[in-house]
Formats: sequence, C-alpha cells, structure tokens
Amino acid sequence: SGQKSVNEGIRLGKSYNSGIAENQSSTTRENRSWSQFQKLVASDGMNGDLFGYSVDMNGNSIVIGSYLANGAEEQSGAVYIYEFQNESWVESNRLFEPMGIKHDHYGIQVRIDFNRLFVGVSHSEGNENNSGKILYYQRMGEDWNLIHTITEYEELPHNHFGLNFFVDGQMLIAGSPLYDGESHDEGVAFTFWPDITIVQADYAITVPRGTVHLDSLEISNSGMVPLIFQVVSDADWLTVYPLTNSLESQSTEVIDFLVNATAIDTGQYYQTITISYPESNIPNLTINLEINVEGGLLGIDETLPFVYSLQQNYPNPFNPTTTIQFSVPDRSKTELKVFDIMGREVITLVNQTLEPGYHQIIWNGQNGFGQSIASGMYFTVMRSENFKAVKKMILLK
Repeated sequence: SGQKSVNEGIRLGKSYNSGIAENQSSTTRENRSWSQFQKLVASDGMNGDLFGYSVDMNGNSIVIGSYLANGAEEQSGAVYIYEFQNESWVESNRLFEPMGIKHDHYGIQVRIDFNRLFVGVSHSEGNENNSGKILYYQRMGEDWNLIHTITEYEELPHNHFGLNFFVDGQMLIAGSPLYDGESHDEGVAFTFWPDITIVQADYAITVPRGTVHLDSLEISNSGMVPLIFQVVSDADWLTVYPLTNSLESQSTEVIDFLVNATAIDTGQYYQTITISYPESNIPNLTINLEINVEGGLLGIDETLPFVYSLQQNYPNPFNPTTTIQFSVPDRSKTELKVFDIMGREVITLVNQTLEPGYHQIIWNGQNGFGQSIASGMYFTVMRSENFKAVKKMILLK
C-alpha cells in the first residue's frame, strides 16, 4: 500500500451518524483516487455531540470541533486535537471553555495554523445572548494556552459572530450572519489583525578610525504571531546581516552590523536602520545608529604599514569577546574568517576592500547566524592579495 503523505490528506466531517462517536473520517490521496486511511473518534464521544461538525488541518495537526459535546457544562462544546504519530492520528488534546455554559456552541468553527488555533463560539453565553466570539490559542510545548478573545466591538446579542471565519497570515475575517445592519438579520463580516507595538531604539558606539568594527543588536517578537522583516540601510560604510528573515513568536533575532571606519574621517556619523514588515498593519522599526569615529588605534602607530600582518588576538583565551588586529599596506580586497578545528567556517568577520592602514575587529564569539559557539580551539584566517596568515585562539567559557 505504501506510505501515505500527511500533507496530501483532507478531512471529511460526518456529524450525523448512529453509534457512539462514529462520526468522522479522514481520507488520503493515492494517485488520482482517494481511499479511507483512518476513522477518528472522540475518546469520550457521546450520542449527539456532533463531533466532526468543523475540521481543519495544518502539517501534522488536525483539529475537530464537537460543538454539542460536554465541556465545562452539558452540551457547551469541545475541540479535539490530533497529531500524526507513528503512521496514525493520535488524540493529543481536548479543549473546552472553563466558563462555558450549555449551548455556547464552542467549536462550531475551528482553524489551525501551525502554533495558532482559533475556535468559534457562535452562541457564547448560551441561547440567552448568542453574540458570539472567537478564542485564540497559542501552542506552548504540548499545551494550548488561551491568549485572547476576539469579539466585534458592539457584542450585540443574537449576532452569531464566529459562526464562520477564516485566517490568512496576519488577517482574520469573521462572519456575523444575524447582525442587524440596515435591515433585520442583514448580516455582516468583520476583518481583524493583531495589535502590534513597535518600540523604537537608539544605538550609539565608538569606533577607532582605520578599524573595522563588528557589533550586533537584538530584535524580539514578544507577540503571538510570526513576523517577516526586512532591513534597509544605504550607508557604504555599514554592512547589515541578515537583510531579511522571519521572526517567530516569542523569539529573538540577532542582527550583526559591520562598521568600516577605514575610509571615513573622524567625527560623528548617523545612520538609520529601518526594519520593515510586509503586513501593512505593522509599523516600521527604526533604529537610530550613532557612530563616533575617533582618531587612531590605541597603542598602534598611525603611519601606514609596509607589510600585511595578522596579530595574535587578545585576550587569548577569551570569553566572550576578543580583539583581532591586522594591517594592510595597500588598498586591497581582504578576508578575515574564523574556522573551527574541523575546518568548517564559523563566521566571516571581514570580506571587503580595505584602505591601507592598521585595522582591528572585535569578535563576540558568535557564528554567522548570531548563535553563541561552544568552548574550544578556533582559527583566524586572513587572506589579502598574495598574503595568507593563520592564528590560533581559544574560547574558554
């Protein structure tokens, strides 16, 4: 029969069926036809639960609504989550609203998007209100935590808000079919996007003239939705990495920036790093970068060098930062990289054309992805024109 791909599955709800909880099937595609793969039932299913009334799937997760199942109270509703494990779907979670009451219709609509889960409660507060709401959950390890309750502002009774909705990235649209607009039960749909706060930042550093300075900053996503960002900077003396990336919920991204002070004079320099997002509801993050270029390297002759050279880093051993000094007698393309003892590249510190002079760079013990590396022996390799030099250094934590 062969292995069946989870990503090629569809769910078919079957709400009305005789027998205890025999009311949902899952099928999988084989070539141009579809054959039943597994029948899913609730672990505590009862007659009349309407298990399978709403279904959704994302990757290795399935969510199934059973809006008349016993939750906090009789027939308040429940939602079942299944994970694909060992070639079968296994029930992993059962959710219900702790404050739910009879006929809330919790689970009448469900949507799952990786670590996000949305559950419609179209008759919230039972048949006496029916204003409706949507509950937003976030996956935390093996648990699903309730993060936010989505409602339309008026919360008028008998609107059945959340009876149907759809989520696409940062946008959610929800129907309210019995909403009284210009006429009775005219119906309306509402669009939503997450509330996101951007905190602007200022960053100031001092760089000796004639040096190449590596520094980094962190941006954090404290919200509950993933973000895609793009970095914009137009200064020739400033290199930023990465220029674009995704930032998952509750995660931090390290952005490295390289200041090339070999071709600029002493003084104050100002540059704006703009971090933008494709979603129109998210404002840009602006980082005001102030660079103070001071004259000369401490303890280094400011006269032009006669030869290429790579000095031993100091301190050595080091933790977490070390200074690497080198000299370039002519304007030339120069590379300065760090390798581990297996010969694998850890990070590129310099890869550009440098003006003649004495240079230094401070390395923070991170790889090219902004991750701290393990203790051990590493090698600094400098290449420029016909010159190559290697120095051994030790990171000791």
